[in-house]
Amino acid sequence: MKKHRIPYSYCILRYIHDPGAGEALNVGALAFAPTEQWVDCRIEQRYSRLSSTFRDFNGHHYRAATRRTMAAIAALQSRWRDSFSLGDDFPKSLEHLCRFLFPDPGLSLQCGATFSGLTHDLNAALMDIFERMVTSQHSEGVEARRNDAQVWAVFQEPFERAGVLQMLQPKRFDSKDFSIEFDYAWKNTEWHVLQPVSMDYRQNDSLQKAATIWLGNATALKDQEEIGELDLLLGPPQSSAQRLAYARAKDLLRKMPVPHRLIEEDEAGDFANECAAMMREHRENDDG
Repeated sequence: MKKHRIPYSYCILRYIHDPGAGEALNVGALAFAPTEQWVDCRIEQRYSRLSSTFRDFNGHHYRAATRRTMAAIAALQSRWRDSFSLGDDFPKSLEHLCRFLFPDPGLSLQCGATFSGLTHDLNAALMDIFERMVTSQHSEGVEARRNDAQVWAVFQEPFERAGVLQMLQPKRFDSKDFSIEFDYAWKNTEWHVLQPVSMDYRQNDSLQKAATIWLGNATALKDQEEIGELDLLLGPPQSSAQRLAYARAKDLLRKMPVPHRLIEEDEAGDFANECAAMMREHRENDDG
């Protein structure tokens, strides 16, 4: 039986540094298929292109804005999953959705023009739009098949099912020579930080580079007394051609000089349940 094609609409999310100047760069893609009760978004987490283009660019504010947008979309997705019927407060069009997500037209993240299409696979269509309109604009092109945000999406759902997604919060570690912020962390006595890391690259040396970056970050973090464990949530390569390079990259990551774990995507459910149990135990001990 031939699979039917699904109508959808989409727009490009643009970062506007100064509304008065009107200069903008593409940073994301938002897609909407109301007949399927489906909405999703991809937003670029790297901001090197933005910081090199706009003077006084604030990476912290940009990451905060993208987190708020993704959280609003996740909340909408959850309401759709949990609702048997759609109420009047649900968006009826992409334009309505954009007004819901970005009520202030003066925000730095803004929706572009609306386009439409037909597809058999909504997720694949969104990914294609994101690669063509956003990641292809980087000097390294579309070397990465998936970014860290897409890897996090695999882990986010199990944490939501476990009822502890809302307990994750950003955490920043600062020292004299180094500063790094994690989007997802939780604390018992010490901080447990969760970092999605895409290893889904087309070239073997890119896997080694990604591992080397996190080996360096972990080395800089080793004197941080607050950190209890660094959990890298790994998105493995989709191609078997990178299997050996992936194994070697993980060998590098195992040398990180801080307490750490490497969590694979197929372990996401068990890992979320384990974290939830630890969080509940910590709350019970605090209450006691």
